[in-house]
Amino acid sequence: MRVAGAFVYQLWVSKALNPFQPATIMDVASKAMDFWDYQKQTELEYQKATFSNLHSRSQQREKMLAEQGVEAKNTIQLLHRQVQTLTEEVENYKKDLAELHAKYAEKSR
Repeated sequence: MRVAGAFVYQLWVSKALNPFQPATIMDVASKAMDFWDYQKQTELEYQKATFSNLHSRSQQREKMLAEQGVEAKNTIQLLHRQVQTLTEEVENYKKDLAELHAKYAEKSR
């Protein structure tokens, strides 16, 4: 089936191209190849530009995420210091309360 289809195609091509001179066929084929090469180069340049754009955006986002990471780390460190300070204050209040309670118990006797 395939061989017959290829034969029919070759027969059609030979009949379609029969009225033209070989130089004309070669000229048209050369122009078609030049156009295909132009399209291929244009697509390659487009792909390069797209890659460059995406790479640039990726680098910007990586930089932004790194900055946000540093900022978050600094915020966490600040909050840890605040928790430590507040814990120390609570311990001091507990000591003061225990002292006051002991003094009150002593005076109440």
